[in-house]
Amino acid sequence: MAEIDKGDEKILKNSWPGKTTFVLNRKRGTKIFGVDKKTIALRVPNYELMNVLLSGLNRPLAETSVNISGEKAMTRINEMIRQFQNEKNQPDLILDAGNLKKSKPSTIIDLTKNKPKILR
Repeated sequence: MAEIDKGDEKILKNSWPGKTTFVLNRKRGTKIFGVDKKTIALRVPNYELMNVLLSGLNRPLAETSVNISGEKAMTRINEMIRQFQNEKNQPDLILDAGNLKKSKPSTIIDLTKNKPKILR
């Protein structure tokens, strides 16, 4: 799904699994439902439950952050449920694995140019 050269591969191997999301150029001809961009953002989490689920799926998982864009990051299940309570679009699934530790959002690094650029 992404074009990964030797330099990118080294950066990814040194950063994953972890809290770093990388923006890469999409492979030509790759279609992603609902997305019309030439880039794709990828992350390999360092979270055991998620990695077990991903391993069982044996394929990538397309997802977004749990919080609504512009809202603060959530770590408590009751906050997540409450935020979507009156929304037209509801999550298809909320997996209650307990409250998460408070932490900063992932770092986002753009690798689509000659020099990596930190976006967040």
